[in-house]
Amino acid sequence: MWSALPLLFALCTPSVAHAEEEDAGLWTAVLAMADSQHDEAIRRADAIRDVVASIGRGIVVDQRSVELMREVREAALEMNLGVLYRMLPESHGDSRVLRGTGLPLADGYHITWFPSAPASKGIGTEEVRVEMTPSANEFGNGQAYSFDMEGRLGTGAFTHLDAARAFEALVALLEEAARGPVSSEWLAKARAGQPSLSGQGDLAVLAAVMESMPTLAHVLERSVVLDRIGSVSSDRLSIDFDGRVDLDRLERNYPKLARYLKKMDDLAAVDVVLFDSQGGVLGRMSAWSGNRRVRIRFDCHDGALVPLGAPIERSVRPSDPRVDMAVSVAMEAKSDGMLLRIKDYVMPVVYRQSDAGATLALDVRTEPDISFDGASAFTSWLVDLADNALNLEEHASVVFEAVAHGPEGEGTRLRGRWSPGTQGQLTAGMQLELVDNGLIRFGMRIVGRHMVPNDEVIAEMLGLMSEVIGALDADYTRARPALIE
Repeated sequence: MWSALPLLFALCTPSVAHAEEEDAGLWTAVLAMADSQHDEAIRRADAIRDVVASIGRGIVVDQRSVELMREVREAALEMNLGVLYRMLPESHGDSRVLRGTGLPLADGYHITWFPSAPASKGIGTEEVRVEMTPSANEFGNGQAYSFDMEGRLGTGAFTHLDAARAFEALVALLEEAARGPVSSEWLAKARAGQPSLSGQGDLAVLAAVMESMPTLAHVLERSVVLDRIGSVSSDRLSIDFDGRVDLDRLERNYPKLARYLKKMDDLAAVDVVLFDSQGGVLGRMSAWSGNRRVRIRFDCHDGALVPLGAPIERSVRPSDPRVDMAVSVAMEAKSDGMLLRIKDYVMPVVYRQSDAGATLALDVRTEPDISFDGASAFTSWLVDLADNALNLEEHASVVFEAVAHGPEGEGTRLRGRWSPGTQGQLTAGMQLELVDNGLIRFGMRIVGRHMVPNDEVIAEMLGLMSEVIGALDADYTRARPALIE
């Protein structure tokens, strides 16, 4: 579960623990790695920094891979599974396969599709394999396909326990730093950089982050407005990141990306809720395309996640041997006057870990509640008319029914495994079944007209990513001497 956090929380974080380490700020959290063996923890952080810096220098893709992926992307986004199947370059009986590798090098991160040799096993290396096989369709019209997807990421000596301990150290240190005393200088900088923040708690949390990552804060100020970020109370640190992209600010440096985001308008909204084993809410992430806004909320105390806005009767630590949770997803998508609502899509998650490794299991065996509506009285009448004629909800349900059924009738399965060692690997795999449905392809084509970025927009996205990575690199380099002391 915590395998997605290493780069964000183990490297890109700070802390306030001992007086001799105060200059390192929140970056002190990296010292929790490697069983708190100081020199080895820094070596692992440096290795992660080198991989991230390679990505920041640019994504390098050969021309053959560019052309192949442009075609595959369009077919996949339109759910045109028949075309996608025929496009995959490698045949194994009835199955067709696409393979890819990623390699961090001095001039950038190299991605190759359909490579002649597998990637090496070093940190940051990547292997991806996607296999499609036609299968019997039990869900109405259209050809069904089974997908078997697997990705491998080299993690070097960096382990799942490093990620968990760094996360725990980060939130504990951030809680301590936000309780103060907070530097008046950094409080003033936080207020000047994000004038929308008015709460003293928000300013204290932001000041603690800015003191450790001033370069990153400056980069984000040029495109992101924060309405909230978090606060501390007597028993917890409440992270409430509520930020939106300011198109006027973004347009000064990334005009094509700004126009792309503006074009999306109120196309989609997503709400993801994380529950603990007792049904308590551990965290919530919501996003709205209409105002380019993202809100992330979770509460923590002493490095552990605690129920959001509720009394602390139990907690979840990333380093716990077993964590049972559930994820609930709801979303709305609107295009050309039609509104699609999906809710009550619940998926159980089980995470287990020990010194020998970690495993993650997510199963999808249920179907969500689906409905179509119109954005106005007139379009609602048209949607009702189309639903009666075309059975819109029935066609949409086919997709989720196939996903719930899975390739072998046991549901869609997502599995992850982190195998530690000097050449550790993080492996993630998914098996699912989808149906090639003409009505669904039509709907995806409408959505794709708004959502699919062109090459110029992608270039600016990568440029912004490189700028953020460069800022993180600068802040880590600034803090590193204090970590070594």
